[in-house]
Amino acid sequence: FMISKDKNKHVLSTGNYINTNAVEQIKTQLERVAQLDKNELIELYKQTLFKNEPNINGNAGIGIIEICKYSSEKIKFSFHKIDETLSFISLNVTI
Repeated sequence: FMISKDKNKHVLSTGNYINTNAVEQIKTQLERVAQLDKNELIELYKQTLFKNEPNINGNAGIGIIEICKYSSEKIKFSFHKIDETLSFISLNVTI
């Protein structure tokens, strides 16, 4: 990851390799979370944290929701296909 300063804000940039088969599911989750306002994010955080069903993705959803709660702008993300089985996700968060 990398942290940079842009005027009076800080930008956290990170990336990771993921399975290409997971791209659409992760993209859908990120798009859903990115459109929520602060109050909706807090409510989703509570619902996700306290639901009795295990999340097949572990607690990664909680982490993204938490990041978005403190972001001063909408998260920005992109996917880059490396090959048939491997892709790279880039994520930028302004704080």
